Amino acid sequence: MSAIPMPVTPVEEQKCIMFQFPSKGGSNAKSASVGVSNKTYAIKDENKLKLYISYYNKKKKFSIIDMEKYALVMFELCVGLRISDIIPRTWDDVIDGDGYREFIRVRQKKTSKYGEFGINPLLQSVLDEYKAALKKYYGEFNSEWYLFPSSKSATGHITRQGAWKWVNEGAAYAGIELNVSNHGLRKTFGYTSMKTHQDDAMLLATLMRLFGHSSERITLAYCGLDEDNNKELYNDVSNYYTDSIP
Repeated sequence: MSAIPMPVTPVEEQKCIMFQFPSKGGSNAKSASVGVSNKTYAIKDENKLKLYISYYNKKKKFSIIDMEKYALVMFELCVGLRISDIIPRTWDDVIDGDGYREFIRVRQKKTSKYGEFGINPLLQSVLDEYKAALKKYYGEFNSEWYLFPSSKSATGHITRQGAWKWVNEGAAYAGIELNVSNHGLRKTFGYTSMKTHQDDAMLLATLMRLFGHSSERITLAYCGLDEDNNKELYNDVSNYYTDSIP
């Protein structure tokens, strides 16, 4: 792996927003970190999602690390891979000649199964911007570099913990109170896919395959659609009773 020059980390890069939630106890209380919720959620509110993305989009001009944060967030939102399968990726994994691969084939760490994940036009434009920023900052570019290098190691990539801090920074700005995390962005990819392709009969099967799920019910729950259906059911019951009250 070709070493990447070490970036200078500005003081503000040492700061991040951490979200903690009270533990409700129960059988998993001992295995969970005290005071921290392990459950992650898709960002379902369209306005909050736009604000969340705009936080990183606005900050990207301040430093090369801010540009890297923006690229990471967009990669997670656009591709739907687990963070453990994103951080080992190099530029060679996504570049094809002078352009980008339409799909990248990844052997997923958790399941050992191969999957094909697309690089859509939006992500391509983000990666173009990111690559240009790297060339300008370092005066060079090497396709053997990790897509998301560590700011602490010239030859390593960002850690899962580091990525977790990055993707949670924009939550407060967007007014998101629930736990986002890297897995939450993967769920957001699924939720957005479902909401924007409601008439696509094959979409659920496609998401099942991408996520490696064994049933449609698991995929619906994973993307948060079951929660939406539950809310709709209870609201409909409420409206029915309200209309019956003289």
